[in-house]
This record gives sequence, structure tokens and C-alpha cells, in this order.
Amino acid sequence: APGAVTPSIVSQIFGSDSPLLTALAIGTLGAAIFVTVGVIYLTVVQYQDNQLLQTMGDPSSQAFQKMQEERMRLEMYEKNKSGQKRANSKAISELASMGDSKKPKMNIPNEPGNRDARRNAAKRRKSEEKQMQKKMMEDDAKAKNSKTDVKAKK
Repeated sequence: APGAVTPSIVSQIFGSDSPLLTALAIGTLGAAIFVTVGVIYLTVVQYQDNQLLQTMGDPSSQAFQKMQEERMRLEMYEKNKSGQKRANSKAISELASMGDSKKPKMNIPNEPGNRDARRNAAKRRKSEEKQMQKKMMEDDAKAKNSKTDVKAKK
């Protein structure tokens, strides 16, 4: 027939005589879109997680250095606050356990021949703590100076 118009695909799906078929078609389309978006989301999250693990696993990366600095800062804060050698804070224990799987701990047996190695390790820890305290003091001083500068300008 020359006057017959071919219906479009959308009108074929939604313009059916059976409302049940129309509802099934809409439900199937919605489920397909939902699953596709879910797969894309999970792929993106997995990629971001892998990137984070790579940067945190590399001791030379900026993120790893920042995490170690924050860990030392929290340890110093806990030590100054409570006077205990071991910090019991949940945040510190989580930060402390983050790098343990990647970085092996130095095992120095308690033998007379290893006395120098243990002393050097203790000296190194103390010097790192002193540097961190000095940096914390400088940061506090900068913060106080910036606050006084803002007050003086008013």
C-alpha cells in the first residue's frame, strides 16, 4: 500500500496492543541501564583503588611521605598528651598498620654483637622525633603569626 507508514521502533515497543508486553519492555530496558551503570561504577572504583594502592605502596611517592608524616605527628601528639610510649588511638593504629605489609621491619636480635645497631636505630628514632617536634612547633608558630597578622590588619 502506497499510503502505509512504517511505524518507528519506539512506537512498535510502546504502542503494542498488550500493556503487559509494554511493561516488560520498559522493565527490561530499565534493568539493562541499571546493570550497565553499575558495571561502569565498579570499574571506576576498582581503578581508583588500584591507583591509591600503587601510590601508597611506593615509599618515594608524595602520598606515602604525607601519610608517614601524619602518622609521626599523631604519635607525637599522643605521646605528649598522655605521657605514654605507646599510643592507643584507633587512628594511629590504623595508620601504623597501613605501611607494615609493604615495608619490612628491621629485626635486630638481642645479642651482644648487635648492641651498636640497636643504639643507632634508637638514635635515629629520637632524631626523627626531635625533627618532627621542631616542625610542629614551627607550624604552630606560623599559624599563630598568621592569626595575629589577620587581627592586626583589622
